[in-house]
Order: sequence, then C-alpha cells, then structure tokens
Amino acid sequence: MSNYDYSAYTYNSKNPLARFSHRSRLMRALDLVPASGIERLLDYGCGDGQMLQRLHAAGRGGQLTGYDPLLVPDPHPAIRFCTHFRDLHPGTYDFMLCLEVLEHFGPANQERMLGEMKSLLRPRGRLLVSVPIETGLPSLVKNLRRLHLHPDHWHNWANTWKCLWGRALPELRAVEGFIPSHIGFNHRHLEAIFSRYFRIVARHFSPFPRLSAACNAQVFYQLEPL
Repeated sequence: MSNYDYSAYTYNSKNPLARFSHRSRLMRALDLVPASGIERLLDYGCGDGQMLQRLHAAGRGGQLTGYDPLLVPDPHPAIRFCTHFRDLHPGTYDFMLCLEVLEHFGPANQERMLGEMKSLLRPRGRLLVSVPIETGLPSLVKNLRRLHLHPDHWHNWANTWKCLWGRALPELRAVEGFIPSHIGFNHRHLEAIFSRYFRIVARHFSPFPRLSAACNAQVFYQLEPL
C-alpha cells in the first residue's frame, strides 16, 4: 500500500464534505494534544504522517514518532517513521495517537492493537483515539454517498438500513486483516474493548464539538491505561 495516496481520499478529497470532515478532525486532534508536558509522542497508524507534520509545525509533542506497517510516509527531518512494531520502545511514550485506524480491523485485531498501545505508554501516559461514527444519521449520510459512488456487496440498501439502526454486520466485520470499508463499524462495540485496557477519560466529537454523536462524523476518546 506504499503507493496509496491517503490524502486524496481524506483531507485533500475532491468531495467537499469528505474534505471538510477530515480537515476538521485533524484540527480537532491538534487541539486535543496538550501544548506542553510531552517528551515523546507516538502516532500509531500514522498514515502519510500529516498529523505529525501538523504537530511539528505547532511545536507540540516533543520527540515525534510515527508507526504504520502499511504506508510509508515521505521522510521528514524532525519525525522518526517506522514500519515494524519491534522498532518501537515499550513504556516510553507520554502521549499516543491512534486516529482513524481501529475501524479498519475486526474485534480480535482491535484488542491486539490496544494491548500493544498500552504496552508502549508510560504508566501515566494518555492515548487519543478517533474513529468514525457509522451508526444512526451520520451512517445514513455516508452510506448514501457510498451507494452512489461504488455500490457492491458492502454498500447496498440492506446494509445501509442495518447501519442506520446499529445492527451488526459480522460477515463484514469479524474477519482477519485489513477491512477497507467503514460500513458496519460501531464505535460503541469498541468501547467494550477499551474497558479491558483503558479508562475513558472524555469523549469529543467532530466536526461539530458542541453537538452530540447523532450530528457528527467522528468521535474522539481520551484514554488512560488501567
């Protein structure tokens, strides 16, 4: 996936709604990273490194590291990128990010990854996770667009209806490896897995932080290890 242009599908998308949503979540994530007190920050699943570049430009995060086994970002003089988990240092990061990653994996892999993240944090470290809201009204808006762009066995009227009411799609979600679509993901199910490793300190929403989950595209979780 090293040749995949992540930006073209997210913060530089030709679709104005998608572009607005992803740029808003990047700005929201930057606001949620403390302006001081961080010596070492890790972005777990850093994609093309855009978030780390924004942190560097804002002077936040101290020593910045990005980890992604699937994408290889362009080199940056102030950011260390790695593609192998063994190259990371357990118990050394004050703050970690995991943005728009966990929705691409089934429950078994989500649990494994959260266990890895906990092992990398310092005892008093914090983890900031963001995932898309794929139930209720937000799912209907997103899935109508998906139906128009690429109708297939993932994106159809039956699955659109199930997502609207938060019904499970195990045939799509309970699989091994990378899941390319967001459809069928339920952030509430992820919260149950969080509880085995982390305590939820706070929830935040994007792109409209003053409104509830029913009116937003993403949810952010501030987590601390148990």
